[in-house]
Amino acid sequence: MAFPFTGDAQCPCGTSKFRLSKIPTRRFLCHCTICQQVYGKPYSDVTVLSAARVAVDTPHTIEFAKYKEGPALDRGICKECRSPVVGFLPIMPFVRLAFVPYTNILDKDALPDPAMHIYYGTRVADVEDGVPKFEDEKQSQRKAAGLVLAGFLGF
Repeated sequence: MAFPFTGDAQCPCGTSKFRLSKIPTRRFLCHCTICQQVYGKPYSDVTVLSAARVAVDTPHTIEFAKYKEGPALDRGICKECRSPVVGFLPIMPFVRLAFVPYTNILDKDALPDPAMHIYYGTRVADVEDGVPKFEDEKQSQRKAAGLVLAGFLGF
C-alpha cells in the first residue's frame, strides 16, 4: 500500500515493520486479562486509528490470532520477539480499526497522552496517574467506543 509517509513503527526487535499515514490521535490503557496475557504486562498502552492508515511492510513476520469468540481484535504478534505488533478490528462493513502499541511507534512526541484506563476492574496493580479509570466490561467498551467514535472523522 502506498501513501504519504508520516510515521514509522516496528516491534521491539525491529523484525516486524509498518508505516502509518497518519499519527494516531486516540490512546488508552487496557487492563483486560487478554491484554495482560498478550503483552506480559499489567496493561497495554495502545493507540487507535483507521486500519486504512496502516501499511504492514513485513506481513510474513507477523502471526495473527483472536483470543476470544465473536467479533474480536485480530492481534498480530512478531514471530521473532513474540511482542504485539498491531491488531485489527472490523467495526462495520468496510470499516476496520488498527490498534498499535504505543511502544511500537517511533515518533512518540507526536502521540497523545492516554485518555483513559479501561477494564480497570481486572487490574493486577493500582495506577496513580490522574487518568480516568473505568472498571467493568460494559462501561469500558462504551467509553472506548466513545473515544474512537469521537475521533472517527479525524481518521
